[in-house]
Amino acid sequence: MAGRGRISLEAIKKLTPKQREAARMVADGMSTKKIQEVLGISGSTLLAWRTRCHQFRTEVHQHQRTQFEDTATRTHALAHASVNCLARIIDDDETPPNVRVNACSVALAHQLRLLEHGLRVRQAEALEARLDELERRQSNIVETEAHSY
Repeated sequence: MAGRGRISLEAIKKLTPKQREAARMVADGMSTKKIQEVLGISGSTLLAWRTRCHQFRTEVHQHQRTQFEDTATRTHALAHASVNCLARIIDDDETPPNVRVNACSVALAHQLRLLEHGLRVRQAEALEARLDELERRQSNIVETEAHSY
């Protein structure tokens, strides 16, 4: 640490193996208490990493993005198969009209959710970019203050 309550620029830029593991555990949704037990760290240490260490938060976000992308890939494959199944139901003249209408409703609802999801992803990316910029500015302030001591 550089001074009381300050994290050095080196600590901000490079995570220890324990910090990387803690970031993965946070991204996995593990409780603070469980992370403390597994890694043998205090709650205040984990809180400091989460609140004052930009690289730690970046590592958590990267793990979360990877998890989300993996889930999205699997869901997309399932959705593709489901849409094909719905198309067969809709196109089959022997399918009762009420079942065909329900299949159309499900297909349209799915499309709407995809559009809404795309909008939320773009909004989240814009917010993350803004957060990254603010955190970079904060790191520059911390670095400037560290050099002034």
